[in-house]
Amino acid sequence: MNDRRLEELIFAAAAATRYPPTPDLAGSVLRRLQAPLAATPRLRPTPRLRPRPGLLAALALAVLALVTALALSPTGDALARLFGVRGSTIGPLPTPAAGVTPTPLPPPDRLGPGARRVPLAEAESLAGFEALLPAGLRPEAVFVLQYERFRVLVLQFDGFDLWEAQLEQQASFGKLAPAGTEVRETQVRGRDAYWLSGEPHIVSYMDGPRSIQSSVRVVERNTLVWRTQAAFYRMETDLSLQDARRIAETLP
Repeated sequence: MNDRRLEELIFAAAAATRYPPTPDLAGSVLRRLQAPLAATPRLRPTPRLRPRPGLLAALALAVLALVTALALSPTGDALARLFGVRGSTIGPLPTPAAGVTPTPLPPPDRLGPGARRVPLAEAESLAGFEALLPAGLRPEAVFVLQYERFRVLVLQFDGFDLWEAQLEQQASFGKLAPAGTEVRETQVRGRDAYWLSGEPHIVSYMDGPRSIQSSVRVVERNTLVWRTQAAFYRMETDLSLQDARRIAETLP
């Protein structure tokens, strides 16, 4: 992810964000702050500080972490939403205000850095769990990604990539979706699922409220997200929702 483009995205999002009022909590804090602020002498303006390269990625990760934390809070519905698929947190990317030109997202990255292509049996051994395959299909390529202590399998088929993980209790995939991304509720074999289509979205592997930097990437393909007792799944695909569900329903 290019530092300059990421910086532009962060500054544009921060400048354009409108934060809706939160009853009681925000009002109480504001009332307590107003009195000392009114008595504070005016200070000379200071030059705007620009973040150093390397801090930009950390700031982007902080945005993802904030979305995850707010989604877990009962007062955070205005800024983030925790969908019904445990292991998947989806929050809104701030919408630019009128007159503000939105900054394009960085170029999409299909797998992200550190993806290691290995035979299927070796991938299962490295990941520590069995790869689950759609009925009648064999992967064209298999990759293992390691995000610190977590390992994820990516099985590439014709027309889609199937991400599989055995998520720990506190782990999840965090996503930031711009206004042009449609998030639709659906089901896979009677289980809650979500379909992301339209504009690209940002995805990151989350360890609790902390986003793992090496996992941050932009996804431009349609994405089906669901979970079963066997695994957490992400299908990134060029297929339609109907075709993606048809394949997903053959998985345990």
